[in-house]
Amino acid sequence: MSTPVTMRLMHRQRSLCDAIVVGANTARIDNPSLTTRYWPGNSPLRVVLSHNLSLPDILTLFTDGRPTIVYNGVKNETVGAVEYVKMDTASPQAWLEDLYRRGVTSVMVEGGTQVLQEMIDAGMWDEARVETSQRRVGQGVAAPVIEGSIISIRHIDGNNITTLAQTVSLR
Repeated sequence: MSTPVTMRLMHRQRSLCDAIVVGANTARIDNPSLTTRYWPGNSPLRVVLSHNLSLPDILTLFTDGRPTIVYNGVKNETVGAVEYVKMDTASPQAWLEDLYRRGVTSVMVEGGTQVLQEMIDAGMWDEARVETSQRRVGQGVAAPVIEGSIISIRHIDGNNITTLAQTVSLR
């Protein structure tokens, strides 16, 4: 569970990225705004992966007027500040290439577990920050499985933030 200090640090990280990505389940369950409201600076472009567009229209991502791209398997359409782009959402390479064509060069993937695991399995990550807490919040969801080289471990407000880098072998 994040603390007020670790939330501010995460919002600082958001302000340094061009785009922030979540999957449909995270959008549906958490109804995130994906902004930098706890840190000054620009909010990243929001990206949602929703193969079948089974998301309610009342989500903050669709109603607050901020730019959002929804990669999906159903339609191409722009509604207000939300752009729907039809493509294979299970292929991180496809939507990352589209983002790159749009000038996006740094992407933060906040969740959920399925999207994070797809990125990890595809080897399409360079750095990961994992926050762990001693406090329990119900059953929770299993974390993705990730291996990498530990760059740092910071102890903040009783939580640990471990930064990992992808291990790359040069042959």
